[in-house]
Amino acid sequence: MTESKAHLTATSPNGTAPAETIHAVAVLFAAYGKSPTELQLAAYDLGLRDIPPAAAIAACEAAIRTSKFMPAVSELRELAGGGSPEDAAHLAWALVDKTADTHGGWRHVDFEDKAINAAIRCLGGWPQILEKPLSEWNTFTRQAFLKAYAAARRRGVDGELTEHLPGLAEFGPVHQIACPHTAPLLAAPQQERLT
Repeated sequence: MTESKAHLTATSPNGTAPAETIHAVAVLFAAYGKSPTELQLAAYDLGLRDIPPAAAIAACEAAIRTSKFMPAVSELRELAGGGSPEDAAHLAWALVDKTADTHGGWRHVDFEDKAINAAIRCLGGWPQILEKPLSEWNTFTRQAFLKAYAAARRRGVDGELTEHLPGLAEFGPVHQIACPHTAPLLAAPQQERLT
């Protein structure tokens, strides 16, 4: 993953869907001869805020071409993610695996799909998952990621869980973040800052 791709943001700073996603939803309503109410736009905003804008726009375009009726948020999520949360989890793992090979654990990463950030954070953080032995990487680590990612996609994520994932070069004191997808609180170990 190139660093420029790693820094794309899926949600706006205030935790709502990006303006281009909301615009695409408004166009979608217009395509079906409807005017969205504020409440309807708020519902689509809640349901799509963790979807990368390009994927949400593509889902709206696909719905206009293929759906006879105005799609529900869940239908747009499926069109954006290529299927169920479990299907999307396998695609997300492939991206994590590739990024681990090319990016390493020293620099931070920030995936466009914020459910990836949330899933990795729930597993302890970016450097922590990269410390796993290769014998566990494609077995235990992969399975744990698939479960955490699917849960994040089903429930939606925002806030601290979606922020960039610090690399080893950034570690200083790290506070704990409650992960709603797993029972315990997970935190990165406190390490001295490397200079």
